[in-house]
Amino acid sequence: MAVGRRLEVGRAAEPGSRRSAPARPAPARVVPAPAPGLRGAPKMAAWRNPTFWLLALDAALIVAGTAGYATGRWPGWATIGVNALAIYVGFTVLHESVHRLAHPNRFVNDAVGWITGLPLTVTQPTFRVVHLAHHAKTNQPGDDPDFVVGHGPWWKRPASFLSPLWEYRFHYYRRRGWKSPAELAAQVGLDAVIVALVAGAALTGRLGALAVVWIVPALLAVAFLAFAFDYLPHRPQDSTERYLDTRAYPSPVLNVVLLVLGSVLEIYSAIVILAPLVAPIGAAFGIDPVHLGVVFLANLELGFLFPPVGLNLFLSSSRFDKPLPQLYRHVVPFLIILGLGVLAITYLPQMTTGILRLVGK
Repeated sequence: MAVGRRLEVGRAAEPGSRRSAPARPAPARVVPAPAPGLRGAPKMAAWRNPTFWLLALDAALIVAGTAGYATGRWPGWATIGVNALAIYVGFTVLHESVHRLAHPNRFVNDAVGWITGLPLTVTQPTFRVVHLAHHAKTNQPGDDPDFVVGHGPWWKRPASFLSPLWEYRFHYYRRRGWKSPAELAAQVGLDAVIVALVAGAALTGRLGALAVVWIVPALLAVAFLAFAFDYLPHRPQDSTERYLDTRAYPSPVLNVVLLVLGSVLEIYSAIVILAPLVAPIGAAFGIDPVHLGVVFLANLELGFLFPPVGLNLFLSSSRFDKPLPQLYRHVVPFLIILGLGVLAITYLPQMTTGILRLVGK
Protein backbone atom coordinates (compact mmCIF):
# COMPACT_ATOMS: atom_id res chain seq x y z
CA MET A 1 0.00 0.00 0.00
CA ALA A 2 2.83 2.38 0.78
CA VAL A 3 4.40 1.66 -2.63
CA GLY A 4 1.04 2.22 -4.29
CA ARG A 5 0.71 5.59 -2.58
CA ARG A 6 4.18 6.60 -3.76
CA LEU A 7 3.36 5.64 -7.34
CA GLU A 8 0.06 7.49 -7.17
CA VAL A 9 1.80 10.61 -5.96
CA GLY A 10 4.42 10.25 -8.67
CA ARG A 11 1.79 9.92 -11.39
CA ALA A 12 -0.06 12.95 -10.04
CA ALA A 13 3.02 15.05 -10.55
CA GLU A 14 3.47 13.98 -14.20
CA PRO A 15 2.42 16.52 -16.83
CA GLY A 16 -0.75 15.59 -18.64
CA SER A 17 -2.17 13.55 -15.79
CA ARG A 18 -5.70 14.27 -14.63
CA ARG A 19 -4.56 15.13 -11.13
CA SER A 20 -2.05 17.89 -10.50
CA ALA A 21 0.18 18.23 -7.46
CA PRO A 22 -0.88 20.93 -5.05
CA ALA A 23 1.09 24.12 -5.49
CA ARG A 24 3.56 24.82 -2.75
CA PRO A 25 3.02 28.10 -0.94
CA ALA A 26 5.52 30.77 -1.79
CA PRO A 27 8.15 31.23 0.89
CA ALA A 28 7.35 34.08 3.27
CA ARG A 29 9.37 37.22 2.85
CA VAL A 30 11.61 37.67 5.84
CA VAL A 31 12.25 41.15 7.18
CA PRO A 32 15.22 41.28 9.57
CA ALA A 33 14.46 42.32 13.13
CA PRO A 34 16.01 45.52 14.47
CA ALA A 35 19.41 45.28 16.09
CA PRO A 36 19.23 44.45 19.83
CA GLY A 37 20.69 47.85 20.69
CA LEU A 38 17.70 49.57 19.06
CA ARG A 39 15.04 47.64 20.99
CA GLY A 40 13.35 48.63 24.21
CA ALA A 41 13.11 51.93 26.04
CA PRO A 42 16.11 54.25 25.79
CA LYS A 43 18.35 54.04 28.84
CA MET A 44 19.05 57.72 29.38
CA ALA A 45 18.28 60.57 31.71
CA ALA A 46 14.74 61.93 31.50
CA TRP A 47 15.93 65.31 30.27
CA ARG A 48 17.54 63.60 27.24
CA ASN A 49 14.53 61.38 26.51
CA PRO A 50 12.57 62.83 23.53
CA THR A 51 9.35 61.23 24.78
CA PHE A 52 9.54 63.26 27.98
CA TRP A 53 10.11 66.44 25.99
CA LEU A 54 6.90 65.64 24.11
CA LEU A 55 5.15 65.09 27.44
CA ALA A 56 6.39 68.48 28.65
CA LEU A 57 5.21 70.13 25.41
CA ASP A 58 1.82 68.44 25.77
CA ALA A 59 1.41 69.75 29.33
CA ALA A 60 2.60 73.26 28.43
CA LEU A 61 0.16 73.53 25.52
CA ILE A 62 -2.77 72.27 27.61
CA VAL A 63 -2.01 74.72 30.41
CA ALA A 64 -1.50 77.65 28.02
CA GLY A 65 -4.65 76.97 26.03
CA THR A 66 -6.89 76.35 29.03
CA ALA A 67 -5.54 79.26 31.09
CA GLY A 68 -5.72 81.60 28.12
CA TYR A 69 -9.40 80.81 27.57
CA ALA A 70 -10.26 80.85 31.30
CA THR A 71 -8.75 84.33 31.73
CA GLY A 72 -10.40 85.67 28.59
CA ARG A 73 -7.10 86.43 26.87
CA TRP A 74 -7.50 83.79 24.16
CA PRO A 75 -10.43 83.40 21.77
CA GLY A 76 -12.14 80.04 21.66
CA TRP A 77 -10.71 79.05 18.28
CA ALA A 78 -7.15 79.57 19.54
CA THR A 79 -7.72 77.38 22.59
CA ILE A 80 -9.33 74.69 20.44
CA GLY A 81 -6.35 74.66 18.08
CA VAL A 82 -3.71 74.63 20.82
CA ASN A 83 -5.44 71.98 22.92
CA ALA A 84 -6.06 69.80 19.86
CA LEU A 85 -2.35 70.01 19.06
CA ALA A 86 -1.53 69.12 22.68
CA ILE A 87 -3.74 66.02 22.61
CA TYR A 88 -2.21 65.00 19.28
CA VAL A 89 1.31 65.35 20.70
CA GLY A 90 0.25 63.39 23.78
CA PHE A 91 -0.80 60.47 21.60
CA THR A 92 2.84 59.86 20.67
CA VAL A 93 3.69 59.54 24.36
CA LEU A 94 0.77 57.14 24.86
CA HIS A 95 1.86 55.08 21.87
CA GLU A 96 5.44 54.80 23.13
CA SER A 97 4.16 53.84 26.57
CA VAL A 98 1.99 51.07 25.13
CA HIS A 99 5.03 49.59 23.37
CA ARG A 100 7.10 49.90 26.58
CA LEU A 101 9.38 52.44 24.92
CA ALA A 102 8.79 55.57 26.97
CA HIS A 103 10.98 54.69 29.97
CA PRO A 104 12.86 51.60 31.23
CA ASN A 105 11.04 51.81 34.57
CA ARG A 106 7.67 50.12 34.10
CA PHE A 107 5.85 52.35 36.60
CA VAL A 108 7.11 55.56 34.95
CA ASN A 109 6.44 54.15 31.49
CA ASP A 110 2.82 53.32 32.33
CA ALA A 111 2.26 56.56 34.25
CA VAL A 112 3.04 58.80 31.27
CA GLY A 113 0.71 56.64 29.17
CA TRP A 114 -2.10 57.12 31.66
CA ILE A 115 -1.57 60.89 31.73
CA THR A 116 -1.73 61.28 27.96
CA GLY A 117 -4.46 58.69 27.42
CA LEU A 118 -7.08 60.37 29.58
CA PRO A 119 -7.75 63.33 27.21
CA LEU A 120 -8.28 60.71 24.46
CA THR A 121 -10.87 58.98 26.73
CA VAL A 122 -8.92 55.72 27.14
CA THR A 123 -6.79 54.26 29.88
CA GLN A 124 -3.30 53.07 29.06
CA PRO A 125 -4.20 49.35 29.53
CA THR A 126 -7.25 49.70 27.27
CA PHE A 127 -5.30 51.31 24.47
CA ARG A 128 -2.55 48.73 24.85
CA VAL A 129 -5.05 45.90 24.29
CA VAL A 130 -6.68 47.41 21.20
CA HIS A 131 -3.45 48.75 19.69
CA LEU A 132 -1.61 45.45 19.97
CA ALA A 133 -4.67 43.75 18.46
CA HIS A 134 -4.34 46.15 15.53
CA HIS A 135 -0.70 45.13 15.06
CA ALA A 136 -1.49 41.42 15.35
CA LYS A 137 -4.56 41.47 13.06
CA THR A 138 -3.87 44.40 10.73
CA ASN A 139 -6.49 44.80 7.98
CA GLN A 140 -8.49 41.77 9.15
CA PRO A 141 -12.22 42.63 9.35
CA GLY A 142 -13.71 41.96 12.74
CA ASP A 143 -10.34 41.56 14.43
CA ASP A 144 -8.53 44.82 13.60
CA PRO A 145 -10.09 47.58 15.76
CA ASP A 146 -8.96 50.19 13.21
CA PHE A 147 -10.40 48.44 10.15
CA VAL A 148 -13.64 50.43 10.07
CA VAL A 149 -11.85 53.78 9.73
CA GLY A 150 -12.47 55.21 6.27
CA HIS A 151 -14.98 52.53 5.24
CA GLY A 152 -18.46 53.09 3.89
CA PRO A 153 -19.86 55.69 1.47
CA TRP A 154 -17.86 58.87 1.00
CA TRP A 155 -20.39 60.92 2.94
CA LYS A 156 -19.95 58.68 5.99
CA ARG A 157 -16.18 58.75 6.03
CA PRO A 158 -15.78 61.92 8.13
CA ALA A 159 -17.79 60.22 10.89
CA SER A 160 -15.73 57.05 10.53
CA PHE A 161 -12.63 59.00 11.51
CA LEU A 162 -14.20 59.31 14.96
CA SER A 163 -14.99 55.58 15.14
CA PRO A 164 -12.04 54.76 17.46
CA LEU A 165 -14.04 56.43 20.24
CA TRP A 166 -16.60 53.62 20.18
CA GLU A 167 -14.86 50.83 18.25
CA TYR A 168 -12.06 50.61 20.81
CA ARG A 169 -14.63 50.20 23.57
CA PHE A 170 -16.58 47.57 21.62
CA HIS A 171 -13.39 45.60 21.06
CA TYR A 172 -12.23 45.94 24.67
CA TYR A 173 -15.51 45.08 26.36
CA ARG A 174 -16.77 42.39 23.95
CA ARG A 175 -13.43 40.56 23.90
CA ARG A 176 -12.89 40.95 27.62
CA GLY A 177 -9.50 42.50 27.03
CA TRP A 178 -8.74 43.38 30.63
CA LYS A 179 -6.08 41.40 32.49
CA SER A 180 -7.40 42.19 35.94
CA PRO A 181 -10.58 43.54 37.55
CA ALA A 182 -8.66 46.74 38.32
CA GLU A 183 -8.05 47.41 34.60
CA LEU A 184 -11.73 46.87 33.82
CA ALA A 185 -12.79 49.09 36.73
CA ALA A 186 -10.44 51.84 35.55
CA GLN A 187 -11.95 52.04 32.05
CA VAL A 188 -15.52 51.73 33.33
CA GLY A 189 -14.79 54.43 35.91
CA LEU A 190 -13.30 56.72 33.25
CA ASP A 191 -16.37 56.27 31.04
CA ALA A 192 -18.62 57.09 34.00
CA VAL A 193 -16.59 60.21 34.81
CA ILE A 194 -16.81 61.39 31.18
CA VAL A 195 -20.60 60.97 31.13
CA ALA A 196 -20.94 62.72 34.50
CA LEU A 197 -18.62 65.55 33.42
CA VAL A 198 -20.56 66.24 30.22
CA ALA A 199 -23.92 65.98 31.99
CA GLY A 200 -22.77 68.22 34.83
CA ALA A 201 -21.44 70.83 32.40
CA ALA A 202 -24.73 70.80 30.50
CA LEU A 203 -26.80 71.21 33.66
CA THR A 204 -24.65 74.06 34.98
CA GLY A 205 -24.46 75.93 31.67
CA ARG A 206 -20.75 75.26 31.20
CA LEU A 207 -20.98 72.83 28.31
CA GLY A 208 -19.72 75.47 25.88
CA ALA A 209 -16.58 76.07 27.91
CA LEU A 210 -15.97 72.31 28.23
CA ALA A 211 -16.43 71.94 24.49
CA VAL A 212 -13.80 74.61 23.79
CA VAL A 213 -11.27 73.32 26.31
CA TRP A 214 -11.63 69.57 25.77
CA ILE A 215 -14.51 68.09 23.74
CA VAL A 216 -13.87 69.75 20.37
CA PRO A 217 -10.04 69.52 20.64
CA ALA A 218 -10.30 65.82 21.51
CA LEU A 219 -12.63 65.16 18.57
CA LEU A 220 -10.30 66.99 16.18
CA ALA A 221 -7.25 65.12 17.49
CA VAL A 222 -8.96 61.72 17.27
CA ALA A 223 -10.20 62.43 13.74
CA PHE A 224 -6.79 63.50 12.49
CA LEU A 225 -5.02 60.59 14.21
CA ALA A 226 -7.47 58.12 12.67
CA PHE A 227 -7.09 59.68 9.24
CA ALA A 228 -3.29 59.93 9.33
CA PHE A 229 -2.42 56.66 11.09
CA ASP A 230 -5.38 54.29 10.60
CA TYR A 231 -6.74 55.20 7.17
CA LEU A 232 -3.94 56.60 4.99
CA PRO A 233 -1.18 54.07 5.78
CA HIS A 234 -3.42 51.00 5.40
CA ARG A 235 -5.82 51.77 2.57
CA PRO A 236 -6.99 49.95 0.50
CA GLN A 237 -6.47 47.40 3.30
CA ASP A 238 -5.80 44.55 0.89
CA SER A 239 -2.78 43.00 2.63
CA THR A 240 -2.45 41.26 5.97
CA GLU A 241 1.22 40.36 5.60
CA ARG A 242 3.39 41.81 8.32
CA TYR A 243 5.46 44.85 7.31
CA LEU A 244 3.68 44.90 3.93
CA ASP A 245 0.22 45.85 5.26
CA THR A 246 1.21 49.51 5.54
CA ARG A 247 1.58 51.90 2.64
CA ALA A 248 4.52 54.27 2.25
CA TYR A 249 4.06 57.93 1.34
CA PRO A 250 6.53 60.67 0.52
CA SER A 251 8.13 61.74 3.77
CA PRO A 252 7.89 65.29 5.15
CA VAL A 253 11.68 65.23 4.92
CA LEU A 254 11.32 64.99 1.14
CA ASN A 255 9.07 68.06 1.17
CA VAL A 256 11.62 70.05 3.16
CA VAL A 257 14.57 68.98 0.99
CA LEU A 258 12.77 69.78 -2.26
CA LEU A 259 11.50 73.06 -0.85
CA VAL A 260 14.96 74.23 0.16
CA LEU A 261 16.65 73.09 -3.04
CA GLY A 262 13.82 74.53 -5.13
CA SER A 263 14.53 77.94 -3.62
CA VAL A 264 18.24 77.91 -4.52
CA LEU A 265 18.26 75.92 -7.77
CA GLU A 266 16.74 76.60 -11.13
CA ILE A 267 14.05 73.98 -11.76
CA TYR A 268 15.74 72.15 -14.64
CA SER A 269 18.99 71.87 -12.70
CA ALA A 270 17.06 70.56 -9.69
CA ILE A 271 15.34 67.92 -11.83
CA VAL A 272 18.61 66.74 -13.38
CA ILE A 273 20.30 66.50 -9.97
CA LEU A 274 17.49 65.19 -7.76
CA ALA A 275 15.29 63.01 -9.97
CA PRO A 276 17.85 60.18 -10.30
CA LEU A 277 18.20 60.19 -6.50
CA VAL A 278 14.53 60.39 -5.52
CA ALA A 279 13.00 58.04 -8.13
CA PRO A 280 14.75 54.83 -6.95
CA ILE A 281 13.85 55.60 -3.32
CA GLY A 282 10.19 56.01 -4.26
CA ALA A 283 10.24 52.77 -6.26
CA ALA A 284 11.78 50.90 -3.33
CA PHE A 285 8.89 52.00 -1.09
CA GLY A 286 6.21 51.28 -3.69
CA ILE A 287 5.22 54.92 -4.25
CA ASP A 288 3.41 55.52 -7.54
CA PRO A 289 5.89 57.25 -9.90
CA VAL A 290 3.23 59.63 -11.22
CA HIS A 291 2.32 60.67 -7.69
CA LEU A 292 5.98 61.10 -6.75
CA GLY A 293 6.63 63.17 -9.87
CA VAL A 294 3.78 65.56 -9.16
CA VAL A 295 4.90 65.92 -5.52
CA PHE A 296 8.43 66.57 -6.79
CA LEU A 297 7.37 69.38 -9.14
CA ALA A 298 4.87 70.93 -6.71
CA ASN A 299 7.56 71.27 -4.03
CA LEU A 300 10.04 72.78 -6.46
CA GLU A 301 7.45 75.28 -7.64
CA LEU A 302 6.70 76.31 -4.06
CA GLY A 303 10.45 76.78 -3.55
CA PHE A 304 10.44 79.54 -6.19
CA LEU A 305 8.52 81.74 -3.72
CA PHE A 306 10.27 80.56 -0.57
CA PRO A 307 12.29 83.20 1.31
CA PRO A 308 15.01 84.25 1.45
CA VAL A 309 16.36 83.38 -1.99
CA GLY A 310 13.46 82.02 -4.05
CA LEU A 311 14.05 82.70 -7.74
CA ASN A 312 10.68 84.42 -8.26
CA LEU A 313 11.41 86.76 -5.37
CA PHE A 314 14.56 88.02 -7.06
CA LEU A 315 12.77 88.44 -10.38
CA SER A 316 9.93 90.37 -8.72
CA SER A 317 12.35 92.55 -6.76
CA SER A 318 14.16 93.46 -9.96
CA ARG A 319 11.03 93.97 -12.05
CA PHE A 320 9.08 96.09 -9.53
CA ASP A 321 12.08 97.75 -7.89
CA LYS A 322 11.07 96.63 -4.37
CA PRO A 323 13.36 95.38 -1.61
CA LEU A 324 13.24 91.67 -0.84
CA PRO A 325 12.07 92.04 2.82
CA GLN A 326 9.01 93.93 1.61
CA LEU A 327 8.21 91.12 -0.83
CA TYR A 328 8.54 88.53 1.92
CA ARG A 329 5.56 90.04 3.76
CA HIS A 330 3.39 90.00 0.64
CA VAL A 331 4.10 86.40 -0.38
CA VAL A 332 3.23 84.86 3.02
CA PRO A 333 -0.51 84.37 2.21
CA PHE A 334 0.37 82.75 -1.12
CA LEU A 335 2.96 80.54 0.57
CA ILE A 336 0.33 79.32 3.02
CA ILE A 337 -2.16 78.55 0.22
CA LEU A 338 0.42 76.82 -1.96
CA GLY A 339 1.84 74.99 1.06
CA LEU A 340 -1.57 73.55 1.92
CA GLY A 341 -1.92 72.47 -1.70
CA VAL A 342 1.45 70.74 -1.62
CA LEU A 343 0.51 68.90 1.58
CA ALA A 344 -2.80 67.81 0.05
CA ILE A 345 -1.04 66.54 -3.08
CA THR A 346 1.56 64.72 -0.98
CA TYR A 347 -0.81 62.88 1.35
CA LEU A 348 -3.87 62.45 -0.90
CA PRO A 349 -2.66 60.43 -3.89
CA GLN A 350 -6.19 60.53 -5.34
CA MET A 351 -5.44 64.09 -6.43
CA THR A 352 -2.64 62.88 -8.70
CA THR A 353 -3.55 59.32 -9.70
CA GLY A 354 -7.34 59.48 -9.39
CA ILE A 355 -7.85 60.93 -12.88
CA LEU A 356 -5.65 58.20 -14.37
CA ARG A 357 -7.76 55.56 -12.66
CA LEU A 358 -10.97 57.17 -13.93
CA VAL A 359 -9.78 56.90 -17.53
CA GLY A 360 -8.53 53.37 -16.99
CA LYS A 361 -4.79 54.02 -16.93
